[in-house]
Amino acid sequence: MQVISLVEKGWSRARRAAVQLTRVGGNVHHVVRGRLPPGLDEIFISLEGVTVTGISPRWYRAAVWLALLQTLWQHHATVVLVDNERADTWVRQWFPSLWSRTLLLRDTEEAGHVLPASAP
Repeated sequence: MQVISLVEKGWSRARRAAVQLTRVGGNVHHVVRGRLPPGLDEIFISLEGVTVTGISPRWYRAAVWLALLQTLWQHHATVVLVDNERADTWVRQWFPSLWSRTLLLRDTEEAGHVLPASAP
């Protein structure tokens, strides 16, 4: 399963989602809005199948749009994770075919779980 994670606000939910998804064989590519802080790779280095790319805020939306378009053409992405409602709305408006495969990360009652029970 190929996952694109759009990270605009904080790392905790994105990291927990990556942990959950790699346990079931998912490959997660985090696309981060902004410069990557030093040492961030160390947070994810223990997770096989996780990559992180930082993109300037100025070019973030355009880069995400192109990345999602490319994955649709190549049929790569099976799930798109977003960390805020604005990004959720934006992805669903621009890419209606990803409507059912876009998940908004939220903290749930279960400690450490951010994906809904119905998520892959």
